[in-house]
Amino acid sequence: MAISHLLLRFFLLLLAFSLDDAPHRHCTEAAATTLPPPPPPPFSFKFDFSNTYTYRLEDLRFEGTAAVHGATVDLTCNVAQCTTGRMSYGRACTTGRMSYGRAVPLWDRATNEVASFATDFVFKIVTPDNVARGDGMAFFLSSYPSRVPPNPSGQNFGLIAGDADDAGDGPDRFIAVEFDTYDDTFERPRPAGDHIGIDVSSVADSINTTSLNFSRNGAMRASITFDNVTRMLVATVQFTDQTTASRAAPVQVSAKLGDPRALLPSEVAVGFSTANGATFQLDQILSWSFNSTLASPHPVVKATQQRLSL
Repeated sequence: MAISHLLLRFFLLLLAFSLDDAPHRHCTEAAATTLPPPPPPPFSFKFDFSNTYTYRLEDLRFEGTAAVHGATVDLTCNVAQCTTGRMSYGRACTTGRMSYGRAVPLWDRATNEVASFATDFVFKIVTPDNVARGDGMAFFLSSYPSRVPPNPSGQNFGLIAGDADDAGDGPDRFIAVEFDTYDDTFERPRPAGDHIGIDVSSVADSINTTSLNFSRNGAMRASITFDNVTRMLVATVQFTDQTTASRAAPVQVSAKLGDPRALLPSEVAVGFSTANGATFQLDQILSWSFNSTLASPHPVVKATQQRLSL
């Protein structure tokens, strides 16, 4: 009799527990099935060329003579070639381009949302005798995948084919920030000496320019941002050498762009391009990071980003 009584009490307790937990379990399961998945992370990558653990070569695309040499990316040739003298480099050091190896989202075809983005890089300009110099380099966004056009010239940093007066069209359209180290006569209006400029598919007709006496053989840090609300593209250059920095404040150039959806495709190539003309200089990239407010549509990139963030 006692055993039957105990079994009955145990059964009633078990039933009460089940009834009490059922609504909670039901609500939890319902909430779990109705919560939306978390949004994918924004697009970003980071490279420090002095530390090989922060990048993989397959995450970069090299064109022309651009390549990693030690702790830098040499866009036109390596330091050994550079120091042999500017007249001996020949055609081997003419054009170089480095870009991220995968497509970067600029705007979303489904939502028409345009990305805000920011990039930061440290670079050096090296000349054999600190007097003669080449044409400079440019940070660019263009159609993906990146491609060096046929017969590029130093005057247009290897961004487009033909003369400097020509404009990029179709797949050759671009948005660029130029770091010009040559006194060009074709630019309108003609800047005085070294300068930073903002270009939209044309090097000859920069939207805006600001004079800057680039350091020869010293490192400089550049930051470029684009705001998807104001449509302002802003580039700032700061000397990293303390002696030079004490004499020069950061230099900035900015311009309001049109609708990026009318300027470039939804996915773009981002990177650096340079070309030498009759004279020579070596443009080097020491580190580079890029961040965008849009998420990458390619899952493989997310995995790569996690590794690069270590």
